[in-house]
Amino acid sequence: MRAADQLIFDDGDIVDDEAALEPTLVGHAAFGTDLKTLDELLSGGAESADASRLLPEHNPEVLHTTGPSVSASGVTTQMKLLSPPVPKRKVERVRDLSPGQVNADVGRPRGRSGTLIQQRLIAAAILVCVGLLAYFIRSLVVQSSPYPYLRAIVLLNSITCLCILLKNRMLHLDRLRFLELLLFIPPAIQIVLTQLLQMREAGVLQNSVLLSDLLHNGTLGLIIVMMSYAMLIPNGWKRAAVLLSPLALAPLVTIAYLRMSIPWTQEVLTLQVCLELATTLAVSLFASIWGTFTISALRQEVSRARQLGQYRLARRLGAGGMGQVFLAEHRLLTRPCAVKLIHPQYGTDPIALMRFEQEVRSMAQLSHWNTVEIYDYGHTEDGTFYYVMEYLPGMNLGELVARFGPLSPERTVHFLIQTCRALHEAHQLGMIHRDLKPANVYAAKRGGEYDVAKLLDFGLVLDSRGVRVRGYSDSSRQTSVAGSPLFMSPEQATYESVPDARSDIYALGATAYFLLTGRPPFEGKTPVQVMIKHARDRVVPLRDLRADIPADVEAIVLRCLAKNQELRFGSARELELALCRCSVSGKWNSDQAERWWQTFAPEIDLPVEI
Repeated sequence: MRAADQLIFDDGDIVDDEAALEPTLVGHAAFGTDLKTLDELLSGGAESADASRLLPEHNPEVLHTTGPSVSASGVTTQMKLLSPPVPKRKVERVRDLSPGQVNADVGRPRGRSGTLIQQRLIAAAILVCVGLLAYFIRSLVVQSSPYPYLRAIVLLNSITCLCILLKNRMLHLDRLRFLELLLFIPPAIQIVLTQLLQMREAGVLQNSVLLSDLLHNGTLGLIIVMMSYAMLIPNGWKRAAVLLSPLALAPLVTIAYLRMSIPWTQEVLTLQVCLELATTLAVSLFASIWGTFTISALRQEVSRARQLGQYRLARRLGAGGMGQVFLAEHRLLTRPCAVKLIHPQYGTDPIALMRFEQEVRSMAQLSHWNTVEIYDYGHTEDGTFYYVMEYLPGMNLGELVARFGPLSPERTVHFLIQTCRALHEAHQLGMIHRDLKPANVYAAKRGGEYDVAKLLDFGLVLDSRGVRVRGYSDSSRQTSVAGSPLFMSPEQATYESVPDARSDIYALGATAYFLLTGRPPFEGKTPVQVMIKHARDRVVPLRDLRADIPADVEAIVLRCLAKNQELRFGSARELELALCRCSVSGKWNSDQAERWWQTFAPEIDLPVEI
């Protein structure tokens, strides 16, 4: 690399000294540096050279990650060298896919409504329980508090509702509506009954001050119930009107009963008081119903805004340097899928759009079982590019190690063999992945099988056949040094030789090292330090860190991590055959995988909630 070259980090991670690394991502920051410093470090002058000149000025973005460790996720770093000239490549559009079309006649499945209602009912039940518990404790402390047993019954009812809601997260809509009534009606009945009985006693005692206070306090309690119901429970305005109207009429019925049964109360509960109270209750009722209608309309508007063609977005699954991934559902097939959207700030960046299009184009050409499948692609109404891929229940290998520790050698080999098969197809089509890492290999459940490896994220793919990439002019020719520093091959870090299929073999070896030991082959404080170690330092043998790793597995991994490309396995198929011949090959089967998932991560078998 020449001193005149300039380094640009698109997505870089800062690596701490400890194994547990902070989930930091540097977003699209550029910096210039004298690469003589890098040359000094590579030549052995690391102690004297000022490595701080290689640090980028950056603006960290906090991103959702699938695991607590960046070493597990291996956040991608891309470096571009603006000078040596290389042939331009052209990205062609995906021709075997068609953008999704909007079908406005399809209604929303009632299951989504039930999920929202249950979430709101849990929140409402917690609020009701806390409020009733406070009043119940007060009734025990203050002996004059009326009807403590009535409060206890209502509190017990609310706690029961909360337990039912928390225990079963997939309740039918009819049962949810029944629990809704069971949660709100008893507190309202308690307020009305307490108000009636206390006001009757005040009327018998002819205590006008107490009578007025009880009237206003009880009415205030009912208004709070009405407003809480309107804000918390998803509903149509007609149903809300039917349920809330009796609450608004209850104080007026109480006044009418007292005026007829105790004539003295007519002096306090005059027609003017009744009119003022009726006005207050009418306004409260109208506000509650209008609030229900407005919230419902806003919810529908948000739902329409989250439609992408035939797909409805549900929740975000994760985010990276260039895009966000959402769980979604096909509106016609009601099939869960994953939708990747380009970040809005990159919507007008031609290079970012080119890379995003290249990713979907590359993945669409692959058909292997162990590569994530592309369903569709398209543009939103505002022009945002997206593509749709299969939804994978499970977790990526980085998260798997972060949560449960290093994998057994036989399970590691099981994942490596599958990944080799996916890479073999990609390499046959001339694609170099360049970003192979634990976060980009998914342990999924597919077709009733567990521990199915899925290769993800072809955003940095290099076409080794020399296809020209649209967007690179003669005046801005670039050589891309792309990948994740923790799992990057030496030739990607230094560009002393051209990355090829053996670069992916190195990255797969680094991934295997991480799966077996729980740490990457090399670590450092900065991405540059890590890349220098990949290019220069000797890797610690695996058996020095973990004695139960078979010698033949260690030999395979260390051969993958050879600095010289010629000393590595020549192809993914050659590596696969070597793995199939090792002593632990075939000792991890589908039955063991199923038992493991059902024991340690049974949520993989739960229905997908959208």
